[in-house]
Amino acid sequence: MSVVPGDVAAGGLGAADAGAVLRRHGRTFAFASHLLGTRHARRAAVLYAFCRHVDDVADEARDAASARAALATIRDALITGRANDRWTQAMLALQRETRMPAAPALDLLAGVEGDLDAVRLPDEDALVRYAYRVAGTVGLLEAMAAGVAVVAADATG
Repeated sequence: MSVVPGDVAAGGLGAADAGAVLRRHGRTFAFASHLLGTRHARRAAVLYAFCRHVDDVADEARDAASARAALATIRDALITGRANDRWTQAMLALQRETRMPAAPALDLLAGVEGDLDAVRLPDEDALVRYAYRVAGTVGLLEAMAAGVAVVAADATG
């Protein structure tokens, strides 16, 4: 699947679709994207739309089991490189375009899945792991989408 300028993935998610999600749900982020060049703003919008999709899958599921099953489908798609939903297809296209590894997105899914239950943070290591999964991963993915070389990052710092 090739990425055409202005189009994000053959799965039907165009730059306008991703931008609309960004403007609707991430107004501050949408404002900041104007400081980026066209290519990086498009990438940021696609990444935001994917993260919003993951969050919505968990939040809008009828129960935790349904949310886990839907998140597992996304996880499998990120591992296999084949997705049925346009948001994950666009993320896969972005990963190919930027040579972004799947690990941070998989860590984000683990964080969202962990939020389905009561979050207990018995120690600082658990807090660092939680913060990395639910927030640090997004920053890491955005840096990669912007072309910043990332040496190493994970839940251990």
